[in-house]
Amino acid sequence: IQSQSTSNPSSIAQWASVEALNGPQDFIAANNKVFKERRDLVVSMLNQASGIECPRPEGAFYVYPSCAGTIGKTAPSGKVIDNDEAFVT
Repeated sequence: IQSQSTSNPSSIAQWASVEALNGPQDFIAANNKVFKERRDLVVSMLNQASGIECPRPEGAFYVYPSCAGTIGKTAPSGKVIDNDEAFVT
């Protein structure tokens, strides 16, 4: 607790933050469009996979798919997928 309440961002991080806020912003719209396209592609492809459900996040470029629909199915190896760890394996 002490280290988190008495330390501060490094001077380099502070200056980088100032530059990020005061510097050029013209790249943001283009990058935002690219990240949305990538996010939507990933969500679409995951939702096409049998047993996978992936909600589309509203404010992020990362996703959290659910593999709940695969529980109880059999993997190509012949092993029954009985939990999320077995699915990942």
